[in-house]
Amino acid sequence: MTIGSEVHVNLHDLAGPQCVQRLTQAIQKLDPAALVQFDLQQGFVDVVTTQPEMAVLMAIQEQGFHPRMW
Repeated sequence: MTIGSEVHVNLHDLAGPQCVQRLTQAIQKLDPAALVQFDLQQGFVDVVTTQPEMAVLMAIQEQGFHPRMW
């Protein structure tokens, strides 16, 4: 992954503002400048970050979610 790359993740277990807050904090702990966008209806998260894709996926998993790439 290069600087400014996007990570697109499907989270079938994403539900509500508490999930959004937890995931945003976890991802921004890795990269404070990361841009995190959610589509709660479809269960998608888009992340623009300087961090490796695997680091983002691990941060999501550590919050109890089951990410799937799309």
